[in-house]
Amino acid sequence: MNRDSKLIAIVALVVAIVGLGIGFAAFTTNLTIDSSAKVTPSQSAFKVKFKASTLSCTTHTGSGSATKTGTLADTSISGVEITLTKPGDSVTCTATITVEGDYEAYLTAINTNKLTCKGAGATLGALGSSACSAIKATFSVGSATATATTSSSSNAATLGESFKISKGGNTFGTHTFSLKVEYLASGTPTDESLTITIPTTTLVYETVKGKTA
Repeated sequence: MNRDSKLIAIVALVVAIVGLGIGFAAFTTNLTIDSSAKVTPSQSAFKVKFKASTLSCTTHTGSGSATKTGTLADTSISGVEITLTKPGDSVTCTATITVEGDYEAYLTAINTNKLTCKGAGATLGALGSSACSAIKATFSVGSATATATTSSSSNAATLGESFKISKGGNTFGTHTFSLKVEYLASGTPTDESLTITIPTTTLVYETVKGKTA
């Protein structure tokens, strides 16, 4: 090989090595991983909801009845009215909650508020007012409960691992919700029926404990 040929070969080799270096640098740059990247599930991938549009209020004690079975929207309950007439009366309503997505769901709270109680007339008499103080509503998912009376409410919160619904698939996980409205046996009898309006109540589900979707 003459001198010119050797020089051309050396130049070609240098160019090739430089080209490989640039290509490798570009390749490694494309593989850079940002350690602060986050994966956030979309709302369509995390869906928890009541299966029905109204509560099923078929369990009655005494003369209790459900005059309105309410509206179920996602995990909120509203517009439920129960009529009770004497101590010991009660009505129990139920509904099924399901996960329809790709993430497990943890029940972390049951949020409710005070009950509204009224009689048949425009205003409650003295006996009716006393009777309304003996009305109690209990909201339950398994052993998790929240309660409400006409004077106060107690929410359930931070429930976590024990109240998990498995993620969706061919068979969706479920929870059973129940609402019991009762005229306590210790209450004052009244000469008028009492209509109890249940406040809007919400079951709070999260994708992981403490991390709302």
